[in-house]
Amino acid sequence: MDTLLITVTGLSLAMAIGMGFVVAKLLREEHQRSDARVAALTGMAAVQVDDLEIRPANGTVTGVGELFTAGQPRSVPRAQLLAVGALAIVAVVLLLGLKSSGVRGDSAAAAGAPPAESVAAGAPPLELLSLHHTQHTRSIVITGHVQNPRGSTPLTHVVATAMVFGVDGTVLSSARAPVDFTTMAPGDESPFVVTVPVLGEVTRYRIGFRSADDRVIAHVDRRTPEGFAGR
Repeated sequence: MDTLLITVTGLSLAMAIGMGFVVAKLLREEHQRSDARVAALTGMAAVQVDDLEIRPANGTVTGVGELFTAGQPRSVPRAQLLAVGALAIVAVVLLLGLKSSGVRGDSAAAAGAPPAESVAAGAPPLELLSLHHTQHTRSIVITGHVQNPRGSTPLTHVVATAMVFGVDGTVLSSARAPVDFTTMAPGDESPFVVTVPVLGEVTRYRIGFRSADDRVIAHVDRRTPEGFAGR
């Protein structure tokens, strides 16, 4: 999802920059045409002509009735139309990129959470390999796989935590459950299942890990596209 957002944002910025160059070129051409018209009118004013009779010979004044008739509406400059169109296109692209449907699963490490305190100082973080969910009427069941990376130290009694959020971003409920393997040696993987009782519409959830003494275990999101839930 992060890669998609970055791609969409980059394309939108490139499109906006390109349209900006087009609009600037059109504005420059419009100014040049305006300057040319002013120069032409100035040249015409400098030419001396014979005096013109104010009133026609028959004493009638013609053309007065046309003074207050509605003139032709001014056309909107093409540069302004292009600028508005460019902004509309960028807005639509951004909205399509940011829009997400259904329940989205987030790793706490990849969702803007503050840096977690590792159980062992300097130990490599756990690696989240997959994450899925099944939503029921009164609960949501979250499953996944986590790995203790090679070069780390053995971990025991690791607990998976889950927090679910509603439409307005409020926390609806939370739960925790131990991972299947009591001890995870370096390189070991373990599945986990967390059942969160919840009423109401769930839009996203967040997964984290803690030790037996309730300290946060740092982790990184290593999911492949097949391991993403609700994407």
